[in-house]
Amino acid sequence: MSTESAFEEWDERTFGPADEESVAEPGEGAYRRFPYWWLAAALVLMLVINVLNNELAKSYFIVTSIVGTWLLVIIAHRADLHDHELGVAPGWLKRGAKAGGGLVALMLVVYSVGALLPSTRHLFVDTRYEHMTLGTALFAAFVKIPFGTVMFEETMFRGVLYGMGLRRWGARGAIIFSSVFFGFWHVLPSTGLNNSSSAIGNLVGRGSLGEFLAVLGAVIFTALAGVVFCLLRRWSRSLLTPMVLHWATNGLGILFSYFVIHTLLK
Repeated sequence: MSTESAFEEWDERTFGPADEESVAEPGEGAYRRFPYWWLAAALVLMLVINVLNNELAKSYFIVTSIVGTWLLVIIAHRADLHDHELGVAPGWLKRGAKAGGGLVALMLVVYSVGALLPSTRHLFVDTRYEHMTLGTALFAAFVKIPFGTVMFEETMFRGVLYGMGLRRWGARGAIIFSSVFFGFWHVLPSTGLNNSSSAIGNLVGRGSLGEFLAVLGAVIFTALAGVVFCLLRRWSRSLLTPMVLHWATNGLGILFSYFVIHTLLK
């Protein structure tokens, strides 16, 4: 038995077989006309939601993100993106859920070790969470993050943009295309990060140069994170996998920051 066939056998035994209708290879719809106008509409929507959530309507970012996700679904439908291009084919949901569950467990271990080790504990200190109550931390982790951050961002970057990129440039181009925009998406959210995070502030400084370096670092880091999310999306064939990892990274990060600030450092 070849290594590839052995891997495929392990893959099916671990995650189960997919529905036949959903096993179509990503990007096989490339022969269809590329939806340039709908790509432009998605990018404009991305810009509008980013400005609203970070500048003009911060208090309503959950609402704007939900509405934005609904508009993305309409754009995907009008662009004739198939389920497998968007990562929502029913036959791969079980695989995506299993992979996502394993990644949540991994993040729990990583964050637990980081919080308990004195040498890395300071990485969890963020002034945005110093005055949080347990209730607000739980609300942020289980409502704000999934509905105000993960749902829109994953539908946009690993769903619509990745699917359109697959059709136009194939997998490699789709990963680069999606990840570059994911990096630039974080310009506004990372403004002032050098002042709110003690670890980042100590690394790059507190002035305007420090803020520029913090934003630049955030763009590069999140673009690379976008590559990882896209690879997980491609491997699992399911948008659910990067969605769950994205929540675990941000949501569990808030909970562990609260725990470190209000328990370990008190």
